[in-house]
Amino acid sequence: MPVPRYHILPSMSPPEVLRCASHDKLAVTHKLMRPFEQLRRRHLKGDRTAVLEEVVSYTAPSGNRWILVLRARKSGIQVYHFVWYRGMDNGIRAMRIRWDGGGQTHFSRHMLEQYAARFSPDVEAEERLLQFVANNYDVAFKAEEVGEDNTNMNMFGGARQGLLFGVLDDKTNILHITTFVDHSLFFPEQVKLMEQLDFQRFMGSLSEGQRAAVLAKRKAEQGDGPP
Repeated sequence: MPVPRYHILPSMSPPEVLRCASHDKLAVTHKLMRPFEQLRRRHLKGDRTAVLEEVVSYTAPSGNRWILVLRARKSGIQVYHFVWYRGMDNGIRAMRIRWDGGGQTHFSRHMLEQYAARFSPDVEAEERLLQFVANNYDVAFKAEEVGEDNTNMNMFGGARQGLLFGVLDDKTNILHITTFVDHSLFFPEQVKLMEQLDFQRFMGSLSEGQRAAVLAKRKAEQGDGPP
C-alpha cells in the first residue's frame, strides 16, 4: 500500500517533518471548525472570566497525527498545533507547528522520556505525549546570551510543570528541545527564571488591552505610578 503524499516518515529530519506537516493546514483547520465553535459557545454561556481548554486528537488524510489544543478566555480562543511521529528507533517525537510563520519547536524523544520518568512512567508513550501537551502546550522562552559568531542559541522554556532546555537553530528557525527538569529539581537561580517565564506566559495569553492594564497595575504597586 503506497504511503500518502506528505506523510511524515521515521527517517525525516525536523525540517522535513515541518514541510510535510505544513501541507495539513487546510485539513486541520477544517477539523477544528466544530470544536472551535462549540468551545466558543460554551465560554459565552459560562463565566466569561474563566479559561476553558479543549484537547483534540486528529489523524489527517496524509496519515500525520495531531494533538490540537484550544484555549478560550475573554480575549478570544487560541489554538496550539502539535504533530507527532515515531523515529527510526520507534520513539515518539513531536513538533509544535505555527501557521503564522513563527519559530517551530521540536521535542526530542529524550526530553519526552525525561518527562515520563517524572510524571507518567506507567502509561503508554502515546498517552504520555497527550498528557505532556495538555499540561505544557503554552511555553514561554528566554534566550541565553551567546557570542556573535555562534549560529545556534541556547534557550530556556517555562512550562506549567517545569523547565525545558534546548537550542535554536538560526538557519531553520527550529527550536530543538532536548531536556526537561521538573520543579522539584530546580536550583535557586532556576526558580527565579521560572517565575519570570510564568509571568511571560501569562502575559502572552492576554489581549493588548489586558497586558497594558496588568503592566500599569504592577508599575503602580512598585511605587512608580500615580498614588
